[in-house]
Amino acid sequence: MKNDLSSVLARCSDTASWFGIELNGVNCVNLMDDTPLHTVCSWGDLESARILIDAGADVNAKGDNGCSPIFNGVIGGNPKVLELLIRSGARVNSKNDDGRSVLEYARNIGSSEDVINTLLKVKGA
Repeated sequence: MKNDLSSVLARCSDTASWFGIELNGVNCVNLMDDTPLHTVCSWGDLESARILIDAGADVNAKGDNGCSPIFNGVIGGNPKVLELLIRSGARVNSKNDDGRSVLEYARNIGSSEDVINTLLKVKGA
C-alpha cells in the first residue's frame, strides 16, 4: 500500500467522521473540528502521523471537545505516536473542554502503562 500524503488523506476521507467533507489539506477540519492528524493518531498510525506532520499538520489543533491530536494519540495507544507528537511540539499539558489534562484523560480511559509512562517522561504532563 502506498503511504504518501495523498493516500493518507484518502484513507482519512474514507472514514465516517470525514463523510461528505472534501479533504483538501493537512489542517482542514471535519464536522467535529478534527484534522486528519487527529484521525490517524486515534488509529495509532505512526507513519501516517509522520507524513502529516512533515507536511505541516498542526500538532496542537483543537478538535472535538477541545482535544488536540495528543489526546487522540492516547486513544490510539501507540507510545511512538505520542513521542512523535511531543518531539514535534505537542503540548502535553493542554486540557480538553472538560478541563482534563492529557495524563488525566489517559488514566480515565484506562490507557496502557506504556502510554502513561511516555506522558510522565515529559515535564508538564
